[in-house]
Amino acid sequence: MSNVKVSVVVPVYNVEKYLNDCLDSLINQTLEDIEIICVNDGSTDNSLAILEKYQNKDNRIQIITRENGGLSAARNTGMEYTKGEYISFIDSDDWIELDTYEILYEFAKSKDLDILMFPFNFYNDDTGEIYQTQYNSLEVIDSSFDEKIFNYKDVKKSLFKISHSAYNKIYKSSFLSNIDAHFEEGLNYEDIPFFFLTFLNTDKVSIIRKSLYLYRIRDGSITTSGSEESYGIFKILTIFLNLMKEKNLFEELKQDILMYLIVNIKFVYIRLNEKFRNDFFELIKKNYYDFNLNEVDEEELKKWHFEDRAFYLSIHNSNNGTEFNLNYKLICNEFTSIHFETLSNELQKENERLLEENNKLKNQINNNLFKKIRNTFKK
Repeated sequence: MSNVKVSVVVPVYNVEKYLNDCLDSLINQTLEDIEIICVNDGSTDNSLAILEKYQNKDNRIQIITRENGGLSAARNTGMEYTKGEYISFIDSDDWIELDTYEILYEFAKSKDLDILMFPFNFYNDDTGEIYQTQYNSLEVIDSSFDEKIFNYKDVKKSLFKISHSAYNKIYKSSFLSNIDAHFEEGLNYEDIPFFFLTFLNTDKVSIIRKSLYLYRIRDGSITTSGSEESYGIFKILTIFLNLMKEKNLFEELKQDILMYLIVNIKFVYIRLNEKFRNDFFELIKKNYYDFNLNEVDEEELKKWHFEDRAFYLSIHNSNNGTEFNLNYKLICNEFTSIHFETLSNELQKENERLLEENNKLKNQINNNLFKKIRNTFKK
């Protein structure tokens, strides 16, 4: 296919229930100059048959079949076959709005961008609810940057709060090739190092405020599973830390980086199956000093969300997983108790203030009424 504007890489693994939604949203894009590279990652269900059915209808679809190697390996394989000016990644259980690539390509092309970011929506597969959070709405990036060209130096204060997902961005192909961008294979949470590698290596990033991607929240997805594969977060965060140090950003952004490490470790921990938590805690302690977690500043710690503070303090004060679990619950309860006690005191003060105002109003009304009655009798 000549003149491909956007190459779409779609890793596919046992998603027969959802694959039609994804492919329908791709073949019906208003931008027709796209290629759809579907990497069948060793599926054992009917996913391959569905891909072949769609390929028979649309010659823009390429199917590459490989042994199962995981999401990163499938994405990397797909990238090897891309011919488009820009590259997009979509998970095969998700889908996009029909004008997505027309909007993204035209804007990215007009400003010669390396990366274009956009908000996305969560879709709850059980309830059908569509919603956003601070994370996927990208509201941490000030609106003054909307449709403007910027780089990471302009958004340092929110750098570690930006969605690091690969699917809510498109990338210039030549840019990815020049920095040898790839996904870490054999590990979950592969989007973290990919995001920082790409984001820190360009001066041509922009954002548009259009929610074009629907991310399906379902049982069995990588982000909702709590298996031993989650242990890979420590390798991912090690790669992330090394990148920060290579870019000479570690010392400058140390406290934000340490909070980011804790937030990600906590994110994985609370989703873990109970039987893996003791081993996971041992890995936390093993990496404690390598991750410089002993260097969290006490004053900065006070600014953290109370659950993140509780998680960090529990690591610091515990010697094993059982002790950590008890400490975490205890400290969370203490924070909650203090919070509600403070809230209760504030409400009590507010009630006292309102009561005082109410009494003043009553007295004023009574005085006015008395004056009116007195004036009536005078007449």
